[in-house]
Amino acid sequence: MMRSTRGLNPCQEAERQIRMGKDKDNLRWEHINTSKGRGVFAKSHIFKGAFILQYRGILRKGYSGTNDYSYHFRHGGSHYCKHNVFNSFFSDTCSIDASSEDGSMGRLVNDDPKPNGKMKKMKVDGVPQLCIFAVKDIMEGQEITYDYGGVDLPWRSSPGQEMAKVSTTDLY
Repeated sequence: MMRSTRGLNPCQEAERQIRMGKDKDNLRWEHINTSKGRGVFAKSHIFKGAFILQYRGILRKGYSGTNDYSYHFRHGGSHYCKHNVFNSFFSDTCSIDASSEDGSMGRLVNDDPKPNGKMKKMKVDGVPQLCIFAVKDIMEGQEITYDYGGVDLPWRSSPGQEMAKVSTTDLY
């Protein structure tokens, strides 16, 4: 069952939060460990289908280099990218830079091959946005995750092993 605040459906709630420019109050971040870094956690129950948070950054057309916060998606015939350095060399037509610490938590959501969230593209006021929605109920205290989409991500290859810092030159 989907539940939202103020009687809004999940997409309307996402639009509201995007326009407000802040994360919902039912989330918190914490440092997990040196391998994983930080993560985002539910402060209260999040129902399946609910809007969780927006992945914020600066939308740029044209190649803007690579960083650890690039994520690729296509919108209106153009390629964009937001989050995940391991995919950042696939597109050079657009990018979103979310590398600045701006207080938003979307950039802190970790990868999981069995996630509880899913990244979805939305258009708000004519601008493409990326938002994470719950694909199952998330209990208080659970980490929010989504599948970054890579099949050969280094931290997935050896469970329990320290993640090595990878540069884009290592990917070729």
